[in-house]
Amino acid sequence: MSRAESKPTWTHWAVLIGVGVSIDTTPLSEGDQQHRPRDRSLKGAVADITAVSDYLEAESHVKITKLTATKPLEGENTSGPIEASENLPTLDNVCSVLNEVIDEGARGQIKHVYIHFSGHGTRIGGDGPLALALYHQGARGTSHLRSGQLADALSKMVKHGMCVTLVLDCCFSGNVKRTSELHGSDIRFIEYDPVVDAESDARNPFGEGPPDKIRDSVLKVDQLLDPQGYTVITACSPSETASEMKFGSEARRGVLSYFLDYSLRLLRKAGTQITHQTLYHHLQARFHANYPQQTPMRYGSTDICFFQGLMSGSGMPFISVYHSPKDGRLILSAGEAHGVHERDEYEAHPYYASENPKDMSNRRPIKLQVQTVECLTSELVAVDPSHAERIARVPTWKAKPLTSFSPRKTRVHLMASSSDLDRHQLQRDLEAHPFLQLSMEENTSESSVFNVSLNTENAYEVQGSASCKIPNLSPLSRDGNRAPVSLTTMLGHLATFKFFEGMENQQPDPTFEGSFSLEPDCDVGQDGRFEVKHQSSWTLKFTNLSNTPIYITIFNFRPSWEVCNLVWEASGGDFLEITPMGHRDSGTELPLTMEVPNYLKEAGQRQSEDIVKVFITSKATSFPGMVLPKLRDSDVRGSPDQLSKFLESFTKGFCDTRDGSRGKWATRNFLIRTYIESNAEAIERMVEDC
Repeated sequence: MSRAESKPTWTHWAVLIGVGVSIDTTPLSEGDQQHRPRDRSLKGAVADITAVSDYLEAESHVKITKLTATKPLEGENTSGPIEASENLPTLDNVCSVLNEVIDEGARGQIKHVYIHFSGHGTRIGGDGPLALALYHQGARGTSHLRSGQLADALSKMVKHGMCVTLVLDCCFSGNVKRTSELHGSDIRFIEYDPVVDAESDARNPFGEGPPDKIRDSVLKVDQLLDPQGYTVITACSPSETASEMKFGSEARRGVLSYFLDYSLRLLRKAGTQITHQTLYHHLQARFHANYPQQTPMRYGSTDICFFQGLMSGSGMPFISVYHSPKDGRLILSAGEAHGVHERDEYEAHPYYASENPKDMSNRRPIKLQVQTVECLTSELVAVDPSHAERIARVPTWKAKPLTSFSPRKTRVHLMASSSDLDRHQLQRDLEAHPFLQLSMEENTSESSVFNVSLNTENAYEVQGSASCKIPNLSPLSRDGNRAPVSLTTMLGHLATFKFFEGMENQQPDPTFEGSFSLEPDCDVGQDGRFEVKHQSSWTLKFTNLSNTPIYITIFNFRPSWEVCNLVWEASGGDFLEITPMGHRDSGTELPLTMEVPNYLKEAGQRQSEDIVKVFITSKATSFPGMVLPKLRDSDVRGSPDQLSKFLESFTKGFCDTRDGSRGKWATRNFLIRTYIESNAEAIERMVEDC
């Protein structure tokens, strides 16, 4: 097999696989015994790989291996691919390259790996584990690389310290019907052929487990899409089909490959760095505006960066802004469900604007205002009309909130004990906070969520509405120049936490409310709390009662004033897609293992309270602005919460009203008290059980 000569400077390895020659031998209909071969070759698969390779060739630290199968042109005197056999994407060749990568990683030479597959996907048995359809030089033309085989190879790379990114421009949807329309050459799914599977090498060259392993969870998540230490980006959701299309005068391309290539080239041209999260949301916006039939999905870590234009970490949570494909209106990927209101203002930057803190001074943002609000999206207009031409030149923007006109702002009262200087500085610093309303009037009839006072030890205390002590929130010393800044940060964090905690649909849609059921596995107590013993499981059972997919996002509002997306924490993307009634996993159990955090146990506390908030939407939707880090100050520094080891992951990405219909949403809140049982209580319970 041809390889570029080894260079000691190579630290990155790109394995690029494009299968442009495919044959479908499955029956066209039930009872069809002829199994007539049909040409299912993809025109864009090799073009995808060529574009990625061209982009990476400018990076001297990247070693590139291409395995492609190109269909010969009409009139060429050959019946198979034009490539030499050692450069074809056969099962043997692909496994050989992956083993080479593993060996290089074990020697410490290769630190980053990028694998890009363009071709057909399939499912073993029709709706079982995923598989990539590779080229085979036999009569059937195809062999299967099962998801378990590939996942074990990636896991070995991770164990050797390599950072791995996998891009799959194919689909695995078993919903593709056997019609001539859907089985055109642009659909990147091929029906499962048991004969092809039997002829494929089922041995796993990368691990001892079975090649079609599915993780042992209630959701039966495919092993490949439950990444343990690597990142996966796929072209569409499990219920969608990935396609090829022609972009202008260019050759036919896979939609994911084209938009990813376009986005990375734009970053290189701008010479800037953005986060993995921003790139992903940009891809979603590009799909929405140009090809809404597909929703790209991301699984796994957001800290893994193969490309120089990407930064590790989550960074500032921006919201994507794109032009409506129908009339060019500017659409914010957030609406009522995200707490957006008319006249809210946002600071917007081009997608490719640098997110490196060192480059902050070079930003030239524009100010946008919300004109109309839908359930899951909003329409924006420029505050300064002279920016219209600049806005039109950039296809995708990213925005963060500046001001909010929500009537539900969190009211914070500064009590008279604070100094006039501090009061004026806090008023100036918090005046524009989108979720906080500051009050300094005495004897007001309005109640406040938080009250701020200066105690006898010259420290600020933040108390509750009845001037009661707030758990897990220590006083903040006024000594030092940064005290007002620290107090401003703390109050803004608390206000944002309470704003999102209180979000609910004020005008729920009765039809949508009846399209699902969401039930916990135990009864709620008389005080409205669910009592769960430390390190025990608390389970939600979600059932889709409708004929369309439903999407859920699960947030944990933790006692450390942290807001976590539990799906994201479990490497499952931004949210879960629940399949329609009658399909597999339309009824899904969501178990959460509850624990009292270590920092509370170290402080002598034997219980904690969490709010689990579930957003249910009719359209795939992301909530990037709702995630908050743990609130830290000089006195509270606990170890990271290990509250929710949440299932084994699941699906998907985002988008919104992709078919133009108005999205629908609902929320459910669950207050959970987790307690540590004392020895006496444990003995008493054991006696009762006997």
